[in-house]
Amino acid sequence: GEWEHLAIVYDDEAQMKKLYVNGELAVESNDAVAENDTKPFNIGAGGDLGTAYFFKGDIDDIGLWDVALTETQIVQAMDRGVASFMGAPGPSPLLEGLTGYWPLDEGSGTTAANSAGGEDAELHNGVEWIDDPDRGSVLSFDGVDGYADAGAETIPQMTQDNDFTWSVWINQGSGNG
Repeated sequence: GEWEHLAIVYDDEAQMKKLYVNGELAVESNDAVAENDTKPFNIGAGGDLGTAYFFKGDIDDIGLWDVALTETQIVQAMDRGVASFMGAPGPSPLLEGLTGYWPLDEGSGTTAANSAGGEDAELHNGVEWIDDPDRGSVLSFDGVDGYADAGAETIPQMTQDNDFTWSVWINQGSGNG
C-alpha cells in the first residue's frame, strides 16, 4: 500500500456528495445521504460494533468539519496539513467549522488528542501506534476489532440537512475491501 488522502464532502444546498482522492474529484453523486444516529463515532469501525466493518491499515491526520469544504481547501489540507493553519496569524477558512482534528502525533498511549478542542479518541483492541517512514507517528488498525472512539459530541450528526467534510490520510492494508 501507498498513502492516499481521502476527503468526503456533503453539500446540503446542492444535495451533492463528493469523494476526493489525493485532491482530485473521484466520485460525485446526488444520491441521498442516510441519516446517522447519535451513537459514538468510531474511527476504523462502523457505528454498530457488533456488525461493523473494521479497517485494516494505517491512518493519519484526521479532520472533520461541519461545513462542505471546497476543492481548493481540500487540496490545502492535503498539501499543508490542518496543523499548519492552527495558530497562524489571521483567520483561515480551513479552520472554519473544524469540529475534530486528530494529527496523531502522540506515538504511544491509549488516546489520540483532538487539537480542535473536542473529545480525544480512545483507542480500543487492535489499534497500535507505529512510526511510518513517510508520515511519522500514525495509528495502525488490525482489521479485526480495533477502533478509536471519538465520542458522539465531537462528530456532528450527518443528515441530508447539514454540510460536512471528512479528511484523512490512509494506507490501506492488503485484503481490505
